[in-house]
Amino acid sequence: MRSDLTCAERRQAVRRLVAVCHLMNQLVEQAEGEASEALIAQAHATRRLLQDLVLDMVAATYPKS
Repeated sequence: MRSDLTCAERRQAVRRLVAVCHLMNQLVEQAEGEASEALIAQAHATRRLLQDLVLDMVAATYPKS
């Protein structure tokens, strides 16, 4: 994954994405308690997408030596 972001900008993006993942986890918990199957499925899919994005950003920010 190539990026024009500086290392500091990538780290900040990772921090923000982790915060969004935390909010998404809360949404999933709420949806599982009182929502339709479609909403639950969408919440889970969105959470997986965000998790994958975080992992990609971490890999780009902290490459293996």
